Amino acid sequence: MEKRVNKKKTMSICPSKVVRSKCPSIRRTRQLRRDLLMKQRVEGVSVETLDKMRKNLRAKKSKGISVDCENCKYNVKQAEATAE
Repeated sequence: MEKRVNKKKTMSICPSKVVRSKCPSIRRTRQLRRDLLMKQRVEGVSVETLDKMRKNLRAKKSKGISVDCENCKYNVKQAEATAE
């Protein structure tokens, strides 16, 4: 039985059509967002740290997902994929 990809879970922006949970770029963005939310709940965190994390998340989101796709391990060229 061949493995099928659920089209609802693929990113349309990602040229290699990787599932959202496996894409390294999306994973990093989610991790930044998750870390920011966790730090906001803690009372002892400085405002400078939160601002720095917000800027990092904003910069990552403004760059987009396709910036990291060049070095992605899932981004295999068509000629290499057919050779295997």
